[in-house]
Amino acid sequence: MADMPTPMGIFGALWGSGDRSRGTQWMQFLSRIAELINLSFSTEREAMFNYRLVKSEYAKGVHNITLEPLSAPAAHKPFCDAEVDNPTKLQALYLSQCVHSVILSTPLLAYLSSHCDIRVREYDIYIDPRVFTNCTNTSTRNHDPLHSVLFVSPPFLPVTATGSCPFKDPGMILDPSAHQMGFEETFQCAENYLSTKFNYRKKGHKSNPLGSHLNRFKVLFSPLSLYKNNPEFRHGISLRAICNVLYEEIERMGEPRAVVSLEAAEWGRFFDALRVRLKRELRQLRVQLDDVQFAVLRTEYAEDRGRELMNQDDKDGYRNMMALASDPYPQV
Repeated sequence: MADMPTPMGIFGALWGSGDRSRGTQWMQFLSRIAELINLSFSTEREAMFNYRLVKSEYAKGVHNITLEPLSAPAAHKPFCDAEVDNPTKLQALYLSQCVHSVILSTPLLAYLSSHCDIRVREYDIYIDPRVFTNCTNTSTRNHDPLHSVLFVSPPFLPVTATGSCPFKDPGMILDPSAHQMGFEETFQCAENYLSTKFNYRKKGHKSNPLGSHLNRFKVLFSPLSLYKNNPEFRHGISLRAICNVLYEEIERMGEPRAVVSLEAAEWGRFFDALRVRLKRELRQLRVQLDDVQFAVLRTEYAEDRGRELMNQDDKDGYRNMMALASDPYPQV
């Protein structure tokens, strides 16, 4: 049985650091970073889902869903029927996507870390869901495997946790796929998150450097193939498109610290414009992918076309952010 983690409250740690204004500014930085991460993940899932929800029902306290493979372009068959309520939709759409959410967030966090006061680790932990979800035809469950989240702390606070107990430092948890567990909170103080959701009855909780899941993805699925690993291919091509959009929009404003420091009204305008562009470009990319996947083409030609789509997003934004993600904290 694991020890119950008891991290110091981040707010007490920040206010006790001797510079209250710095702590307040850091929390504003991080809340905006969380907004960017949640926007990227939710927009990508809405556009690039790998399965379609065809059935949803509750039995004995478990949410049982049935997902079917894609059989037509998303324009003809969306992820679910219009009458499906939003919590059900998000639980199904985000099911087993926590590692993907961490991978998708890594280049942005590495890029932001080079300009802002954030220190990030990946937590793979067992948690107790609010809603137990089971996919009836794939045996995928949200309550058995490790759940991947991001732990963010300010580098100006000392690191207190060592050795086998890495979960006691003050910080914040970013959990982009929280809705698969029935949780509303995607951004929460680590003290509250771990004290209410951490399953201390199980062993095997892990804390790893930022970039661990991304590096594993690159090793396991290289080269990406439209047919051999289609879900991962979609993840990889989405990552490129998102990196390019985020990088271009942030650099257009100056640099990351300038963006997360914007006045409230200006931040709102920036965020709304970013949301519109992300949605537009990911939907266009989905149409291009569907045109290839559902066309009557020889496999070799389709793979060539898939590589062309992948290469079209091999731009400065993606390359620069991935270079940072390969070694986000070189000084450590």
